[in-house]
Amino acid sequence: MTENQTEYRVDEEIDIADNLDTEIQLAADVATWGDASPRGGRAVMNRIMKDGAKVPMFFGQTLIRSLRDQGYSSTTSALCEAIDNSIQWGSKNVRVYFRQNGGRGNYQIDAAVLDDGKGMSPNVLKLAMSFGGSLNYDKRSGIGRYGMGMKTSALSMAQSFDVYTWQEPGAIYSLTLDVEEVGRSRLNMIEMADPQLLDDLPSEVASLLYKPMKWPNADEQRLVAHQEEDITEILGQSGTLVYLPDCDRMDAQKAKTLGERAIRELGRVYRRFIDNGLKIYVNNRLVESFDPAYWSQNSRHAGVEGLKETRSRLVTAKQIPIEKAPGGDKVMVSVRVYELPIEDWSKQPRAVRKNALRIYDDQVVTILRNDREMFVGIVPEIARRHSDLNWIRIQIDFTGELDEAFGISSNKQGVRPKPYVWEAISAAIGGDIKNLREKIHKFQATDAANGQRGGPSSAERQANEAESAQSLHMDAPNPTTPEEEQALEDHLKALAIVVKHEGEDEDAALERVRNSRYLTRFVHDPYWPFYHVESRAGRIILTLNAAHPFYDKVYRPLSEAALTGRSDDEQEDSGNPGAFLGAGDVLTGLQLMLFSLARTQSAMSSKDEERAHLFDGLRREWSNAFATQLTM
Repeated sequence: MTENQTEYRVDEEIDIADNLDTEIQLAADVATWGDASPRGGRAVMNRIMKDGAKVPMFFGQTLIRSLRDQGYSSTTSALCEAIDNSIQWGSKNVRVYFRQNGGRGNYQIDAAVLDDGKGMSPNVLKLAMSFGGSLNYDKRSGIGRYGMGMKTSALSMAQSFDVYTWQEPGAIYSLTLDVEEVGRSRLNMIEMADPQLLDDLPSEVASLLYKPMKWPNADEQRLVAHQEEDITEILGQSGTLVYLPDCDRMDAQKAKTLGERAIRELGRVYRRFIDNGLKIYVNNRLVESFDPAYWSQNSRHAGVEGLKETRSRLVTAKQIPIEKAPGGDKVMVSVRVYELPIEDWSKQPRAVRKNALRIYDDQVVTILRNDREMFVGIVPEIARRHSDLNWIRIQIDFTGELDEAFGISSNKQGVRPKPYVWEAISAAIGGDIKNLREKIHKFQATDAANGQRGGPSSAERQANEAESAQSLHMDAPNPTTPEEEQALEDHLKALAIVVKHEGEDEDAALERVRNSRYLTRFVHDPYWPFYHVESRAGRIILTLNAAHPFYDKVYRPLSEAALTGRSDDEQEDSGNPGAFLGAGDVLTGLQLMLFSLARTQSAMSSKDEERAHLFDGLRREWSNAFATQLTM
């Protein structure tokens, strides 16, 4: 190398160093942080920018704040992370608390999760409180896997939280993680503090365990202890308590709302663990398991009164091979399809179907990883939404080996399966789902078109159930003497003969008339309008005229489509006829429209003869105009 060349390299290195210093200074000058950004973090950043200090892999002061926005779908789903840890560490009893303080409009919630698991030593506690610290990292046979869940979920609800853990009575180790404290640190690398050793839980925390919560009622709560002095002994040899004071990010303000949601969701998410002996309490109320497939006889639904059948029917059970990655090794996935007992359950009052059985909660597909539910809802790739889908349940079980294929994230918020997963499952059960939907549809259509022998039609039932919510109430018979009661009974017997269905015996017709305020009958009279309204014995009788073109052009084809899945014209004219799967719903809607019209006219004209004549004239003129339009 020549002398000139050497001088050139030295000058070049000096220029590069000058440029680097300039770039660092420019970066420090132009960096813009929000007003609420952590002061300690700013100090570390400036030190890095100006002095060229070593850059940490994780910027602790800002990372811990960013993790508050990890994205949990609900307060319950966040608390599930702590419950997952409790189960992983062998707990038999887990208690969740929502303590409500403050007055109306200014409620404040403290939350906690207590378990009787193995507890942690001081060093394990420090590891467990670090991000990524885990004794089960990437262990795919359990619930947890990443060493992130408990911390990120706690911080998603509160700015700080405390963990108390013990492996012998009276020796409780405590450690706190505080967003504000970490944000004030000026250290490039932030280390975990050493745990504190305590003889007892702090009074603020201990009071959770022996004082009743504001919700539910005190007599419904099973407390851990009845006085503070007993807590140490009752807590036993080992356990852990995660305490979240002053929660600022909850999805509800009241303990009642938070508690009811938690009870509903935890019973479903951990149903298999509950069935195997785990006890979960929310505000000292025991959580019942709930199986959205309605197969488990330990599930809460099995205790609903009035059910003849208390479980679903297994349609098919298949083991489907799913690739870990496209072209990779395959692992078996269990898929089971169930049919709900529609013949029995559809006859239950709507309040039972909706609230006690929860049939209409869109819990059609339930997906479990290692027995813990990860998702429940509608999956269009398997079955698109329709009313018949309420009576179908699909249960999918997979192990942690397929986490990538099913798209499991570190915070366990749902699943995002790869397209080939849905394709394989749909190909395996698609035919079963199609046949089951046709079977359910046929039953629904028959129910809507013909009514149930010995029971009201679906439209009559729905109108009856809606009656209590109507703003204008109908008068109902209220006999006060035996004579009046007998007169009403005679009147109902006469009415039963008039509205009796084809093939329905008189006793069944009478029972239907007694229990329904809405009744439908058919006549064939060329001189009648297409519908007629009558009020007798507190019942609305809707009469449809089979001689009017409305019946042949609209009502009958729709009824037949509801019964067969397609109209007569479709069967004759279409080379590839498709089922009119919505016919039953449309028919019920049409019947309800006529019922509401009949109810309104009856209520408005019952004590006004002039208005009654007006409605009669309107029906006739409307029927004539309608007939003309339908037959042109």
